[in-house]
Amino acid sequence: MEVSAIIPTYNRKEMLEKNLKVLINFKEIKEVIIVDDGSTDNTFEILKKFSDKLKIKYTKNKVTIGSAYSWNKGISLASKDYILLLNDDTRIIEDNFFEILAEDKEKADIIGPALKNTKYEKINFLYKIRKVLLHILIGDPLKAFSAKPKYVDFVSGVMFSSKKIMAEIGFDEGYEGNCFREESDFQKRAKNRGYKIFYDPRISVLHDQTNEGGQRRFSKEEDKRWRKVNHHRFLDKNYKILRIFWKPLFWIFTKF
Repeated sequence: MEVSAIIPTYNRKEMLEKNLKVLINFKEIKEVIIVDDGSTDNTFEILKKFSDKLKIKYTKNKVTIGSAYSWNKGISLASKDYILLLNDDTRIIEDNFFEILAEDKEKADIIGPALKNTKYEKINFLYKIRKVLLHILIGDPLKAFSAKPKYVDFVSGVMFSSKKIMAEIGFDEGYEGNCFREESDFQKRAKNRGYKIFYDPRISVLHDQTNEGGQRRFSKEEDKRWRKVNHHRFLDKNYKILRIFWKPLFWIFTKF
């Protein structure tokens, strides 16, 4: 199995370096596509350290435009049959990550690993209520905190699929700012076309949470505003019947 890994990045050269140090250990990774969303921290210099260890394709957006555009750009540059979407702050944990993906791809079209955070490991009660409410409205509430591999409606933004499916579905570049819900929109449209989405917690990625770079370029208030705008777009586009819930949902999803 030959895989193209795609990583959008913005002013996170140290975290990107950590990610690349992990990827060199996997023979399945045949190329890494870095889509630089206008970094000013000399991100390109970090890549030179890996020139003899990884095949890296680097492209830089002329302006900082957001991850939806960057995902699509990366997908268009991918040359392998399979694609793994990563973020600059996520790193593969298990040594048998791709062995399990190889099994999963025989029964599913889009596969998502578990996401383990470096901070905030204790999920508070209000967060759980928020997540279950979302799944009641747009999915199965029993899947919100699954500890077993199973077919689901949504996974995180770290996804594995074929290039064919990635290119066919594509990311909606109408999600702006922090691009909140871009991956949910992608998965919803894929599900509507009959593609199977599979969550497998036997494999996981470490989410190295930080307050710098990436979407953290926005202030807390700006981030909340973009979450409202993009969540509004997601519901309006995919769940028009839920319009009566918009105001309470906005409060729930941006309060905590």
